[in-house]
Order: sequence, then C-alpha cells, then structure tokens
Amino acid sequence: METVPLLTKRTKFPIVEKHCEICGAAYRITVFRLHKSRYCSSFCMSKGLSLRYRGRKPSEVGILKTLDTKAKKYSPHFDLSPSQLGYLAGFIDADGSISFRKPHGITLQIVNTHRRSLETVHEWLGFGNIYSRRKTRGQFGNTPVFTWHCSFIRFSDKLLRILLPYLRINRQKAECVLGLLEPDQYRVPMSWGYVAGFFDGEGSVSYEPDLYTFSFANTDRDILEEIRQFLGCGTLSTHVHQSVRRKTMYQLRIRRHEDQVRFIEGVMPYMIIKTDKASSALEWIKAKKWRTQNRVRKVSAQFSQLREVATLTVPLQSPIIEATERLDTDLKVAEVN
Repeated sequence: METVPLLTKRTKFPIVEKHCEICGAAYRITVFRLHKSRYCSSFCMSKGLSLRYRGRKPSEVGILKTLDTKAKKYSPHFDLSPSQLGYLAGFIDADGSISFRKPHGITLQIVNTHRRSLETVHEWLGFGNIYSRRKTRGQFGNTPVFTWHCSFIRFSDKLLRILLPYLRINRQKAECVLGLLEPDQYRVPMSWGYVAGFFDGEGSVSYEPDLYTFSFANTDRDILEEIRQFLGCGTLSTHVHQSVRRKTMYQLRIRRHEDQVRFIEGVMPYMIIKTDKASSALEWIKAKKWRTQNRVRKVSAQFSQLREVATLTVPLQSPIIEATERLDTDLKVAEVN
C-alpha cells in the first residue's frame, strides 16, 4: 500500500499512514520512524515478537535486540587451556569485577592500564568490547585506563561457569550471581597460570640498591597466604591505614635471589604485562650471582694463602680455622648453584 504524506498543524514533519502487521488496523507515524514501526500498539508488538521478547517492556526489548544483533558479530571460544583459564581467573580476581544488572544479566569487566593484556584476553575469548577513559585524579594521573567489558547474556554466563573452579576472591560473588543454591565445592588447585595473572594485576617489581623485590598487594589475606604456600617462599606483612574507611592492606614479598629465579621461571611462560621487567630482573640476578661467586673465590684464596703462611709460623686459632672452613663450604654451595 502506498503511503501518502499528510501535513498537520501540530508538526511540520510529514506523517504517513501504515497498516499493522498483526491486526491490520491503520495508524499514522512520521516518516523518520517509518522503517522502525511495524505494529500499531504494544499489544500487537508482543504478539509479533518471539518468545524471548514476550512479556517485556519495549525498552527492554530494544536492549535485548541490540545485544542479540551484536552477538552475531562475534565468534566465541570457550575451549581454553587450563593455563589460560588460570591466568584469566587470576586477572579477574586482581583487576576484574562481576556484577548482575537487568536486563543485561551477568556483566564481566577487567580494568587495567595495559591495553595489550586486554587485547590478548579478547583474542582468547573472541568476544567483549575494549574502551578507554582518561582518569584525571587518583593513582594513575593522566594515564589512560582501558576496560574489557562483556554483558552478553549467552557469553558471560557460560564463561563464568567455566571460570568458577579457578576463581578465589570472586568465587562467592560468582556463585551468587549464577544463582547456585549449593556452593560448588570443586576447586582447581593453585597453578602458575593463576599466579601469573594475579601478579600481572596486583603485583609489582621494584629495584632498590643491589636488590630486586617482587611483591603482591591485596586486601584479602587468604589468597596471599595460598600463593605463599604454593611458592614455598616469601614474607607476608600487614599495613594498617590510619583512615577507618580504608581496608587493611596485606603484602607478600619475595627477596631471596634463589626464590626470585624460581618464581620468574615459573610465571614467565604465562605473563603478559610484566615480562620485560621480569626478564631484565632475571638477567641482573644471574649476573650478580656470578659476581658474588667470584668475590667468594677471591676471599677464599686469600684465606687459604694466609692459612699456609700461618701454619709455617704460628699455629692458627680456632676462629680463623672456622672462618676459612665456612668460606670453603660457601664456595662449594655457590659453585653447585
């Protein structure tokens, strides 16, 4: 049927006449909304919609249609390896959030200043959006902050169910959002992938005079204690803020060179953000280790010469003998390591 534009006194835009696809009744609509309108009322619209959209408000139907249209553009990948799932769970526990809002459903977010890490997560999963915003205040200053956001009902729910056994800090919130009446007792053991993801989010590498320090900081003491037991090293300290509004901060530090080398070699295959800092620290630690071994060799040689000279003249006292023997044992340990 041809639509004839009609001019009215109330509006200067042309109005056309159209027939409803359900009941056939004629109704008037402006030209600008002609391509969007198919029904004469919300009652007819509810009949013409699929079962997914029936019984919902028009605003909710529009949002759901938009989400379904965007979902067709993505090709999700849920067959991730255990190391990737562990890294993703650690990254979400460190810099992520889980929320539930109607009509979107479950929403997953990861906020970080390193865009490459969020792009890697997007490549792994095949869905989600990355957008940036610039913070003018706070600890980041003018550094742009990037956010990976997923609010697709079909994807976020399935991904959260897969990540549930790997989560630690956000596990209780995930169970609540998924509507699990009985909490799932199954839990994947701690892995290097989870430690790498958590370190990329909440870890730091600092350099002091002749010393590198690897540290984790978080308000949850249990997760740091679990990481410390998994690593078998590190010291846990507590920092209480003067303000009552701020939570108590806990920090796990790794300072021994042998523990740092083992830690870096364990998380290096999985890290994304702090790979450069960790590799440079590993080279520096190994170079300093060799310098320390050469120094021990020189001191041990000097003491051995002193012992030979002293045995020819005056018998050695017990402290000197103990010191030389201690140096000899240290040298053997350094050569073995």
